Amino acid sequence: MKKRKKQRFNGEGSFYFDKSKERWYGVLTVGYTADDKPIRKKVSDKDLKTAQKKFNELKLQVENGTLIEKDNSLLRDVILAQIEKNRALNLVKISTYNRDMHTYKIIENDHIGNMPIQSIKERDVLIFLNKNLQRSESYLKKLYRMLNAAFRYALSENIINKNPMLNIKRPKSQIPTKKVYSLTVQEQQKLVEVLQGVEKENKYSAVFLLMLLTGLRPGEVLALDKDKDLNFNFKRITVRRTITKDINERACLGSDTKTENGVRSIAMSDSSKNLLNEIIKKWAPNPFNLLFYDYENNHIINPNQLNSAFKHIVLKYKIINYNKVFAPLSEKKNPVRFKKYTFYKKENDSYKSMKTEPADWWTNQKQYFFIKEVPEKPFNPHMLRHTFATRCIESGMPVKVLSKILGHSDIEITLNTYCDVFDSYENDALKQAEDYFKRMELIS
Repeated sequence: MKKRKKQRFNGEGSFYFDKSKERWYGVLTVGYTADDKPIRKKVSDKDLKTAQKKFNELKLQVENGTLIEKDNSLLRDVILAQIEKNRALNLVKISTYNRDMHTYKIIENDHIGNMPIQSIKERDVLIFLNKNLQRSESYLKKLYRMLNAAFRYALSENIINKNPMLNIKRPKSQIPTKKVYSLTVQEQQKLVEVLQGVEKENKYSAVFLLMLLTGLRPGEVLALDKDKDLNFNFKRITVRRTITKDINERACLGSDTKTENGVRSIAMSDSSKNLLNEIIKKWAPNPFNLLFYDYENNHIINPNQLNSAFKHIVLKYKIINYNKVFAPLSEKKNPVRFKKYTFYKKENDSYKSMKTEPADWWTNQKQYFFIKEVPEKPFNPHMLRHTFATRCIESGMPVKVLSKILGHSDIEITLNTYCDVFDSYENDALKQAEDYFKRMELIS
């Protein structure tokens, strides 16, 4: 009669020393296959105490039911599964989904995205984040949040037993915070004159003028519905959404604004009302009933189109003051075309003028210089919003009112964004207060 084997259970195992390999081994039964064959896991180490520790940890995981089975899922697959799950359950808006897909592509194309999620350590995450420190603060925040969410999701799905980002704080971008610039009164006057004069027929001129009069973001202006968002009877402009990008980088209508507080209704001034009436007179139907539409190409206007148009106008009419600086000849796209200009060669801390063209300019371009004009401050269409806010502050508009018009989530954002403007009026405000105190005989 054949002797029956003694039944063994999960958590049973053996611990031994292999002389040939000079290592301690712990073998543990962690489960059984469908045909009752044992599934065993092995731990090892040259040090006895370390091996025992590993063995005991494994045994404890088996007993508690927290043992993680081997999973070859890549990080990018886990992230994509989470994104698609949130979309399927209608937990995110389409605009959020599109933004998530843009962020996902960065991780997908990186080494960490193609690593099995179970093999990713804290060091791997730190390397990835450090590689992206030259991105903007907002983009770095998106990457950090997406990674952390992916690991938490994997933890909840029992794919991993520890979040490698548990002790990692979100790093700060190495890109300096961009200073907010606005047009001076003189520059604004010059721009308005150009937009209402020689560039009046430019299809973007009305967009720029409306931004100057309302403080709306470029994407918010371009997303205005002619009928739903403009109420001429009550003189209100409703901001419900903005222009965003789909997963193919094409402009599309978002379902909401940049922030929750971005959804707002603002007053329509007499100037903006008159401008809007002029726009509507020339308006033609389009598939989305948008106030502004690219009829030539039959698609929604991309904010990048505004950037190009604004740059063209500012440079052509020199809206912003320019400074003359010396630049290496290598910066010229085609130096041959500029032979007629005066060349300069640096000698110590000065530049020597060369009336004739240097014979070796094409082999030693870095040695030779030319004078070029550069704008004294950066510019883009968004500065029109800042210009509006600056003029409002100069006029004495209460900060709370301005914050509501701009769609800021907190009054502190308004104060921090335009702190330089507020500071410039601090002395005048204090003087006014002091004069009031004197009139009321509160101070001598």
